[in-house]
Amino acid sequence: MPLEGGRAHACRRQASRYHRIAWTAKDLEGDLLEVGLDLSCYIDVSAVRRLAERIAGGVNLVEVHLAFELMEAWRGRTPSDLQRELDQLRTAFGPDVRICWSPLRLGSLMHAKAFAVVQVTKDGYGVGLVWIGSGNATRPGLGGVPTNSRINVELMSLTVEQEGVQAFLGHWQWLLNRATSLDTALHRHDERSFTYGLLASGVYLHKWEGRIGEKVSIRYALTPEGRSRVTVDPTLQAFGADVDQVTISRNPLSTVMETAGQRSLPNGFTRNYAVDTFLGLWCPRDIWALAEESVRHSGEFQAFHKRFLTATETDRLEQLVAAEGQAASGMVEQGLIVDQEDRFERWTAKIQLLRNNKGQLERLFLRYDAFELPYDFGSTDELEGVKASLLETLALRARQSFVVSKLREAEATRDLTVLELTADEREDVQDWLAGRPRKTGSGSEAFTF
Repeated sequence: MPLEGGRAHACRRQASRYHRIAWTAKDLEGDLLEVGLDLSCYIDVSAVRRLAERIAGGVNLVEVHLAFELMEAWRGRTPSDLQRELDQLRTAFGPDVRICWSPLRLGSLMHAKAFAVVQVTKDGYGVGLVWIGSGNATRPGLGGVPTNSRINVELMSLTVEQEGVQAFLGHWQWLLNRATSLDTALHRHDERSFTYGLLASGVYLHKWEGRIGEKVSIRYALTPEGRSRVTVDPTLQAFGADVDQVTISRNPLSTVMETAGQRSLPNGFTRNYAVDTFLGLWCPRDIWALAEESVRHSGEFQAFHKRFLTATETDRLEQLVAAEGQAASGMVEQGLIVDQEDRFERWTAKIQLLRNNKGQLERLFLRYDAFELPYDFGSTDELEGVKASLLETLALRARQSFVVSKLREAEATRDLTVLELTADEREDVQDWLAGRPRKTGSGSEAFTF
């Protein structure tokens, strides 16, 4: 819609469009109540909060109403994440400012971005301002990102003339009449939303094969001569372990790594708390967080972490590299391994990364890695494929484990909230992981091992 008398601004991200719309809102006459309207393809809730706070600093703001494209709003976040962010926004403003939202399922909204501040009168909305342009309700779109970040160039048109304001309000009401319910989309009527929410509410586990020490070994590429002799030459066999008849590995930290706990999770964990899919073992996010926490605070990991830090101090690491270099040079001279000058630099960098990243070292000790769902909401075929593999596992599972029971109930009721742990269930999982099994009152067999 054309805005007569609008002021157009082409501005870089640092120009702070937060300030511009908040400053212009202060020019509205009178002491009436104000409502902020936000129409955006994609929303960053923290950016919306920052904009609303700026506006509230200059006018008597009583309501913030968000309208956004539901398909886009879920990009990069789960439905539960979006609901949680919106609830947190409502809590941040408290009872004095009403926060409400109207999710839309209209492809025509895909490129719409507009912001308005209008006064409330006894007859409805009165005077106000409308700000239309290319920037979404995000930190980049609103100019709220530090100057060392990537630059956005946005074009904005701002008007306070009533013809333009009323025209926008007409479009706004037309859209609200076609809004859907976020809760409904999350929990009941939207099959596609349910599928995405179900799959994204867990993580996908991959167990590392082999011994823990193999993950920090140095690999040496064998020469053709070395490949022909790797299975029979005692010199090569004493030097390291044959990996695939193409490479051979040595672990300079064997005294540390090989004494690490080889059973970091109790037997039966995946049987009770995970379901196989073609992406890996699906495990509820809350349960996996408890599993990671149990390992993180275990005495075994604390001892392992201390030994690792001691063994990889700078001077000791240099001594290990020097010893490895001397051993490798003999193999190179005999024409058995390939001479690679940077192999020790690469290995040192990997060890230093583990020293500086305790979380990665925890995953190494745990012997599992966890991955997020790699598909977004729009990847319909891929999502259906993952769900089909999960449902196939449920159909073949004769035993009613804890997670199987949860998934079957969620699937039957179309309600994702059943996947959330109750306080008692959370306590039971913690007890079970700590080796203190106890039967819950839910009839589940999850804690009988």
